[in-house]
Amino acid sequence: MTAQVLFGTMFGTWLSRMKGLTQQGIALVGKTITKTVLEYGGLAFIVGGIAVLLYPPLLTYNIITPVKVHNLHSLGIGFFLVIVSVVIFGIYGYRQGIKNAKKMGLTKEAK
Repeated sequence: MTAQVLFGTMFGTWLSRMKGLTQQGIALVGKTITKTVLEYGGLAFIVGGIAVLLYPPLLTYNIITPVKVHNLHSLGIGFFLVIVSVVIFGIYGYRQGIKNAKKMGLTKEAK
């Protein structure tokens, strides 16, 4: 939880300084990222679950890595669902949030 608070603080500060967003703009970006990750990530997990139900051997396909750390040595469908959900949909949500905040005039220059 401490790491999330620190990361959120740094991300909000970065959005304020580098992107010129107001507090409302930062809130909009955060809500947009959250909404996008939860909606599309949820759909990705549903599709992944249906795929496993239709084709159970899908659970046995893994990419083996030389990293001898739990959940990093064998990369399966769960790992890729999380990466797609968090990274890809998170970046998409970030870009949409920034675009919407600028369109709504939630930047320091607009004030």
